[in-house]
Amino acid sequence: MEFFLSLIALLIAFVGGAGTVLLLAPSRWRESPCGFAGAALVLGAGLISLLSFCLGFMIQGVLLRWIITAVCMALFALGRVRYMKQACKAERFRASAVQVLLGILVLAQLWFVTWLSLYKSWLGWDGLVVWEAKATIAFQYNGVLPLQYFTGGYEVAHVTYPLFLPLLRA
Repeated sequence: MEFFLSLIALLIAFVGGAGTVLLLAPSRWRESPCGFAGAALVLGAGLISLLSFCLGFMIQGVLLRWIITAVCMALFALGRVRYMKQACKAERFRASAVQVLLGILVLAQLWFVTWLSLYKSWLGWDGLVVWEAKATIAFQYNGVLPLQYFTGGYEVAHVTYPLFLPLLRA
């Protein structure tokens, strides 16, 4: 069920981004399927983030999700209408074997990252993030963690996590 919900969320972001690309982008962005898909994913993620931030001050919960979904679908519908009006003038694009292979590679990477994040919780992402934070702090202080980090006034990461890996990275 979690995989299905993640797929639906990704699809909503893609549809919103595709509508934005169809509405606003120049026609050369729509010629390449890989370029179109990449731009649609990036713009869709940005659109959902921006809508969540702006509307989140006034609306919360399920209503916010439905409004964001409706905006994404409306953008796609408007972009599709604009595209269909222009489609009569342009010739159809044919994907080459390299573009199909790259598209399959991108889809495989998306599938792997989704599978990894949903079903492999034993990787210890919190530990990796904490170690990265400690390494960044140590790098900013020329390889030494400041004393205030150990006194509790600097609560960015867990104090009890080991320091070996972050200090090697710094």
